[in-house]
Amino acid sequence: MFDFPNKVRYDILDTSARGTRRHRVLVEILGGEFDDAARKFEESLVRIGYRKASGSVKGGRIQQVYKQAGKPTYYVLMQSAGVGPKLGSKDSTGSIHVMWNVND
Repeated sequence: MFDFPNKVRYDILDTSARGTRRHRVLVEILGGEFDDAARKFEESLVRIGYRKASGSVKGGRIQQVYKQAGKPTYYVLMQSAGVGPKLGSKDSTGSIHVMWNVND
């Protein structure tokens, strides 16, 4: 799914402030162009059968929701290194944060 140089910064299960169990993954984009990596990630989701249900760009943050019948809904936040969280590598060009609810 990540067809670009990357490093997973975290891959965790937690509970939201509202009590919802969720799975969260933060991927750091290493080198290359942020826009190219974001496009490749979107294409990967579509290739496995997801469709973009909504999306917006605000303040350099790309927020999207991807859905597929019978599968978890993915909530995606993509942002360039200059906009997003502090990242661990000097080669980082941005990050992709993916979250989905977990039904135990």
